[in-house]
Formats: sequence, structure tokens, C-alpha cells
Amino acid sequence: MDAPYLKCYLKKARRLNAWLVFLDESGFLMAPLVRRSWPPRGQTPLLLQRGEHQQKVSVIAVLCLLGRGRQFYFRLHSNADIRTQQVISFLRHLDPELNGPWLLWDRLNAHRARRTAQFPASRSYHRLISCPPTHPT
Repeated sequence: MDAPYLKCYLKKARRLNAWLVFLDESGFLMAPLVRRSWPPRGQTPLLLQRGEHQQKVSVIAVLCLLGRGRQFYFRLHSNADIRTQQVISFLRHLDPELNGPWLLWDRLNAHRARRTAQFPASRSYHRLISCPPTHPT
């Protein structure tokens, strides 16, 4: 956590004795999108894949930092997208786990939606922080 753009947020979290929470989602298809093969030269491979098989798993997860303490929480959603309702539900379950103030650091539209923003705003000890659109490396 030595990134320069994080230092001010880490400092603010320490000053408030709050968790700094990084939230993100991802999705995983159960069938591969890219199929490659390295057959012998001149022999065209035949790769079979059922096209209508569209099962997926969506994951919402947070990495929580408090001083030197680290916590990781996640929730899986089978065959569903992560939308505002799932984000709010996840944050409601996260709230008692962290047992104290936290700063949510993210930029996804579902997280910045009015309904999502109202959840931390309804608790005086939570704050939303928008992360920079690009992260310097």
C-alpha cells in the first residue's frame, strides 16, 4: 500500500480510526471465451463448445484496511449481475462485521448510484470516497 495516491486516504482513515474499504466486482463465465490450440502444422483443430451454455458467477468483494489489520469479505451470485440492490445488501451485511466507521473507496456506477450513496450517508460514521479514474503505476 505504498501507492502515492492512497497516502492521503490512508492518513484520513487513520485520523478517523476508520476502515478503508476497497470494493469491486467481477464476473466469471463457466465456459471459455477464447479457445486456442496448437495442433501439428497442416491439421486444423476441431474445438467443440456449446454456444448456449451461458452460466456465470458474479462476485462482489471488499478488502478492508485498518492500521495494520486486514479483512477480506466476498459474496457470490450465481447467474446474476451485480447491481445497486446487491451492492446495498452487501454493504448492509458488511456494516456489523467492521464494527465501526469506514470509508468506501470506489468509482463504479452501481456504487455511486443515488440509492447506494444513501446507505453510507444514512450512517454518520460512513463516507464515500471516489477513487481516481486511472491508477498510476
